[in-house]
Amino acid sequence: MTSSNDQGFETIERIKHTKILYYIQLAKLLKEKFHFISRATTDCCYIEKNNYIYRLIISYHKEIYLIESQAGKKDGLERTIKQTNLSKQLRYNTEYLPKINAVIYG
Repeated sequence: MTSSNDQGFETIERIKHTKILYYIQLAKLLKEKFHFISRATTDCCYIEKNNYIYRLIISYHKEIYLIESQAGKKDGLERTIKQTNLSKQLRYNTEYLPKINAVIYG
């Protein structure tokens, strides 16, 4: 059993693997309990209901911080937090895009 105090518990790779496991479990539960057609991928979980397809994305804000702090390391020491294209895209998809969609579609 691991806890958040363990060394290396919150690394980028572990977060990605945990998100994939959640997508698989979510797709399996939706298929069993509600008989939805669902498919888990490495990035999201697709669900079909009433001829509409929904994409569920799990976001973890510490993942953005870890990507930025890893990019800012120099000689193994943390210097600054540096934004990268990956962190900007992740921040856009998890913070800004849901707000924009809520304003547009109500």
